[in-house]
Amino acid sequence: MSLKTLLIATALIIPACSSLPEKVNNPDKSKLGVLIVAGEGFNSSYSDPTGKNANATLLEASQKVSEYLKSEIQNEQHTEADQFVNLNSSVATRTFMAQQIAQKKRDGLIQVMIRHVKNTSENTIYLELAYNPLQYSASGNGEMLQIGKGMEERYTLAGPNLEGSNTPLNYFTHDFISKLSKAGYIGE
Repeated sequence: MSLKTLLIATALIIPACSSLPEKVNNPDKSKLGVLIVAGEGFNSSYSDPTGKNANATLLEASQKVSEYLKSEIQNEQHTEADQFVNLNSSVATRTFMAQQIAQKKRDGLIQVMIRHVKNTSENTIYLELAYNPLQYSASGNGEMLQIGKGMEERYTLAGPNLEGSNTPLNYFTHDFISKLSKAGYIGE
């Protein structure tokens, strides 16, 4: 190989290598897996008698979103994921999360929330996905869990001019998982 060919090949390789995305250097990420919670208490709730169908629709949508998240985290990010949906409206959200967290150690927590914002200036239904890292440390009384600051994304499911209503739910979950992976929270 001539010196000129070697220099051209080197000139092409260096920019290609420098354009690769960097991942956060976190060797412990995703070793314990991710907990996904959704369902009653995480969504807006309608108390009038006609709201029963709306509540069921939001519950079904949040369950579907949590299923998509679990599938993509496991299949695309090669990270263990456990999904739990609260079907009992009498169980408080914090209690439900605490019960699931207590089952086994995990690296992260994803909350799936569907919120209806309706006021004089807005009538929009949002999908909110929140990720928080879970960190364990030893204490005098055993082990202590600290829920860290992570990231949250908000997507419009139904808004003015039917904005978001034709977008498949797995589009939103794919975007969120991609952002988590780029931030170094999940993945290989």
